[in-house]
Amino acid sequence: MKKTFSLAAFALFIAAIGSADMALIYDNEAAVTGGRSWPATVAAGGAAVPSTSALATANTLLYGDGEGLFRGLIARLDNDLNLAVVRRGERVGDAALQTAHARRWEASAAFLHIPTAPAAPGVVTIAPTPGGGDFAIRINGAQPGAAPMILQERFKKSKFRLDVVNTSTGPVWATRVQLSADPGLSFWKEGRRGGLNDIPEKKFSYTQQTVFAPMKPGATFSVPIEIYFIKERDYVFHFKITAKGHEAEHNVLVRFE
Repeated sequence: MKKTFSLAAFALFIAAIGSADMALIYDNEAAVTGGRSWPATVAAGGAAVPSTSALATANTLLYGDGEGLFRGLIARLDNDLNLAVVRRGERVGDAALQTAHARRWEASAAFLHIPTAPAAPGVVTIAPTPGGGDFAIRINGAQPGAAPMILQERFKKSKFRLDVVNTSTGPVWATRVQLSADPGLSFWKEGRRGGLNDIPEKKFSYTQQTVFAPMKPGATFSVPIEIYFIKERDYVFHFKITAKGHEAEHNVLVRFE
């Protein structure tokens, strides 16, 4: 269902979130997997939403916050004011839906500069993880951190250099790099050109194979990557780097300017 906000109402919302909690409201489960949420300020008893929207989706409404995804229950309703208070009901048991909401929540909180509290036990989160594991990464020579990595966008395209550092204590012969993004993007190794059926992929994969000597601890290799079909400003990049007996995963906030 399409939500309509006036500029004044949106300005009031942005001003309010500095002193109030935020929730993400979804019309149904398909909206969660599709990344279609709308923000609501949380007052005593639940989240304030338009009553028309709450009534239209009363049986499928979902309520999400930093502690996870829940069924939405209408606690109070005033049709004259077109206001309803929706509170958390039963926790959603589907792990895929919880993961999709966690990604949406972290991206929304980062965009609005809202501090996020530690998640409750069992909740899937995607807080940035720029270090750890058997491989470290750098983007255009910089180490990712809590702040978004800034990339330049032009004609809905961009590119960057990914450096992979072997931080394990053992040698590595073949290293596989996998990359995806939320919301979805398409990737290609820079300079790659193919036929009509060879197109950028939503899940980028690249394997670095050494021949005469293994990749020693502390050694680095680089992959130039092109990005296509940029539609949003903020994304979360998911890096998974694996080799025999070695593995690391990194979630990095990326902002296009």
